[in-house]
Amino acid sequence: MARSFDVVIIGAGIIGLSVAYYLKRKQCPRVLVLEKEHSWITGSTARANGGFRQQFSTPVNIRLSQISLQVFQNFTEEFDTDISFRQYGYLFLTATEKGEQGLRRNLQLQKVQGVPVEWVTPEEILQIAPFVKVEDLRGGTFCPADGYADSYSIAEGFGRKARDLGAQIEVGQPVVEILTASGQIEGVAIPGEEIHTPRVVNAAGPYASTIGKMAGVDVPVQPIRRMLVMTEDFPAIPEKIPMTIDADSGFLMRKESGKVLMGWSDPSEPPGFNLTFDSTFIDIVAQKALARVPLLEQARINPRRSWAGLYEVTPDHHCILGEAPELTGFFLANGFSGHGMMHSPAAGMMLADLILEGKTEPLDLHPVRLARFKEGDLIEETVVL
Repeated sequence: MARSFDVVIIGAGIIGLSVAYYLKRKQCPRVLVLEKEHSWITGSTARANGGFRQQFSTPVNIRLSQISLQVFQNFTEEFDTDISFRQYGYLFLTATEKGEQGLRRNLQLQKVQGVPVEWVTPEEILQIAPFVKVEDLRGGTFCPADGYADSYSIAEGFGRKARDLGAQIEVGQPVVEILTASGQIEGVAIPGEEIHTPRVVNAAGPYASTIGKMAGVDVPVQPIRRMLVMTEDFPAIPEKIPMTIDADSGFLMRKESGKVLMGWSDPSEPPGFNLTFDSTFIDIVAQKALARVPLLEQARINPRRSWAGLYEVTPDHHCILGEAPELTGFFLANGFSGHGMMHSPAAGMMLADLILEGKTEPLDLHPVRLARFKEGDLIEETVVL
């Protein structure tokens, strides 16, 4: 006899496990999470840089962060899991007129949305981040409520609680077919088994488009490699520093367990599932690092502690949250474009509400609907790291 579930979630990363948890918290009876790998939390979640910020350029991304922040601040109590949530802030820097105009424009929106962010002068930047070269800076923005956390621990907290509440999580179970009839989800197929369900959640991360094609739904998500570089222990820069971003070059850095974690998003990186760390990236990041933080010349980079991961990117760098208009019961939680960890609590809450109640509060998901791409109603995020 075929198994039946109220909701089947494809993908046991941070988004899929968040959806599972919030469905079970709202007492959805039968929830199944299917993961193609032989362990959960092995994809983009495990390779994330862990940043959390409210400093975005659109109201919907700001609101997703604000909702999630409330969860992160109480995560230890709710999930009995330490996520190393460090609210050391996010500091954006600029030395150009164009950069200043962009940061000030975003600052105005962020303050209207209730983000505790301020413009900081070069002198004030030195107080926050004394390691930064400020001679050429025009200023920047700083939000002390932003910071970083451990993405794996967050996902594990969601997954364990979901399982404690009765969700089934099965690994090594790739979905090979989405079963539909007359524009309605009927189930999924895994090797050797068909599973009946009226609702499927696509939480497949970089593989969202592949799952969409199985359902006959165009999900415009592309996997893009992003690389991170780690130094050896470097006590010359304090442990409690903000995530520091040169808005002009895209270089970012923070501390992690005594080491400096550095990154940069190459705009010419082609789409694909390439997870190979390219050693030439070290020189590129080092040049950008030294231009803003000369002190890093003394740091030793350890290639063995450097890695590559995948962003799941949409054309406008906003997520897709909601039901596919052409297929009843096919729900999407995709394309977070590097913001999956920081928006995972809000995404799980909103999708659980939509699935079980047909509406979402306190966030209108209309701006992040799938149909916006066909309608040409994109909402470009300019603060992309």
